[in-house]
Amino acid sequence: MAVIGFQMLTHRPYEGGKSFGEAGPYERIDGVLHMAVDPAHAMNAGITDLDLAPRDAAGGVHFAADIRLLRPLKPPPNGKLYTSVVNRGRAGIVPFSFPPKGFRPVYDDSLVPGDGFLLERGYTVAFTAWQWDVVRRPGALGLQAPLAYEPDGRPAATTVRVRFQPLTDRPSEHLAHWPAHPSFDPAQYHQPYPAADLQQPDAVLTVKDTPNGAATALPRESWRFSRSVDGTETANAEWISLDGGFEAGRIYEVAYRTERCPVAGLGLLAIRDAASFLRYGTAAEGNPCAGTIANAFTHGVSQTGRFLREFLLTGCNVDEESRQVFDGIFIQIAGARRGDFNIRGAQPSAQYGAGPAFEPPFTYAPTSTCQDTLLDRQRERGGVPKVFEVNTANEYWRSDGLAVHTDPATEKDLELPGNVRVYLMAGCQHGPGIPLLTDRPPLTPEQRLGNPMSWLNYTPLTRAAMANLEAWVVEDREPPPNQVPSFAASSTTSRESVLECVGKIPGAAAPALELLATTPVTAIDGDGNEMAGIRLPELQVPLATSAGWNVRHRDNGGEGQLSDMVGSTIPFARTPEERATSGDPRPSVVERYADLASYQGQVRTAAENFVADRLMLAGDVDRSVANATNLWNLVMG
Repeated sequence: MAVIGFQMLTHRPYEGGKSFGEAGPYERIDGVLHMAVDPAHAMNAGITDLDLAPRDAAGGVHFAADIRLLRPLKPPPNGKLYTSVVNRGRAGIVPFSFPPKGFRPVYDDSLVPGDGFLLERGYTVAFTAWQWDVVRRPGALGLQAPLAYEPDGRPAATTVRVRFQPLTDRPSEHLAHWPAHPSFDPAQYHQPYPAADLQQPDAVLTVKDTPNGAATALPRESWRFSRSVDGTETANAEWISLDGGFEAGRIYEVAYRTERCPVAGLGLLAIRDAASFLRYGTAAEGNPCAGTIANAFTHGVSQTGRFLREFLLTGCNVDEESRQVFDGIFIQIAGARRGDFNIRGAQPSAQYGAGPAFEPPFTYAPTSTCQDTLLDRQRERGGVPKVFEVNTANEYWRSDGLAVHTDPATEKDLELPGNVRVYLMAGCQHGPGIPLLTDRPPLTPEQRLGNPMSWLNYTPLTRAAMANLEAWVVEDREPPPNQVPSFAASSTTSRESVLECVGKIPGAAAPALELLATTPVTAIDGDGNEMAGIRLPELQVPLATSAGWNVRHRDNGGEGQLSDMVGSTIPFARTPEERATSGDPRPSVVERYADLASYQGQVRTAAENFVADRLMLAGDVDRSVANATNLWNLVMG
């Protein structure tokens, strides 16, 4: 067993002993899992620089991961373990829950149950850390990873590249970024790679104006490893400053040498071995869940979804004792990417750049350009899980979503293996939308968009998907078939045709076609709404054009470029008169629906059909109608 100790920090009733349905009350345990692995073990092969980490007398490499655990006080002997791969250290709400009004993800000790979806289903929920670059502090779960050293004792070194695109003009930039355009908040800083030498003459800073444009190297004497605060500049190995400052909207990348290289790939083993310990460990070994776990699931969202794709590619779903760790893996809004998770100089929080994150294999079946798949090594080792991969329209417009289930080079659909299901949540942005018409994303207040952000909340779809994955694993009940755009079904189209449609809508902002990828996207109807994939009731019975993309506002620079992770809501005109005045080609709300009751009835019918198709849970039908009513009030006043 790789876990050699469970350091319990706090142990208390959860939510004051509140009962969650038939599962009853829960307890919360916060702690640290201490681990040691054998670098020579076959199941650890593929972890970069593991052989260069310091070892104990028995040859083991030590590391530690923070963990938050919610456990039923009376767990059944055939219970289910859910492991949340914690995204950038935050573990503030139980996944798949509808959050309370006004909830914001923050770094603190709180752990909000929301409506308690997983808890009412009796899951033991483990929030497990995997990122070395999280600053470990109360409320931020991180990984303590050893540094790599060359055989002669020198620190392992490498060149790292950091890319950023400021939302505002700034004198200095931090050398750790997630995403490429953050609103700076010290509470969200991650650990950067410090420059090995503040003077390094061969360090390079480039700038360009568009993502695919030509980059220009800035004179080395024009920038420094330093930080400027209130006009005072101080040397700093974790910041850079530029004469005249960094301009909003321009794309910068700095390449420099560092001599501090954690073994980042141990994050893969942290997720593996933490779950293995909770599933198979004994009470004598300190396992608080001993003897209660029959099935194990894991779930990653966005960056952590990309992490789980890397987890599969590396074959990590079997532990050192050749036991399968997870029965089901839920990958959400990852697209076809992986990330900087298992290389020297890995930046597990970074979203963009070059390297392994953008290299094949992208999918679960061979393609014309790559015979390898994400599951090859896992098949060799055993322990192949059932896999759900769920994406939004945003991942398709980002250009890589289609590569999960098609061969873009030949424009043919792939025959995916029987243990994989892939779904598109049509018209949705990267994260769940909120019933609000605003061009200011709440989590990045410095950001402004060309259109109001998406209001489609896809949480009911992911809850149903989790229930379907559970039934597939526990009851061997086949889930709904793949629902994605298809070349064979002619449900893909060109970006040009979509933008031509949007361009006819008065006041709609659209990206510049020449700045976009050329891969196809999902076909749309006359309203500009996507027709393939899973179409939320609020999309089937629309009040607006809902798109998975949005554009940067001129206030943030980079005009005409896509804005990361957000979608668009472009409401219909309310009345025929408003429509005629503006020249909107889309029928108005009044032309579509006799009144609010008629609209609500159509939404309810669509939601009930979803329940019949196992795409929505019966308990979420009323919630869907209530959400749609909020959208009606936003449009109709």
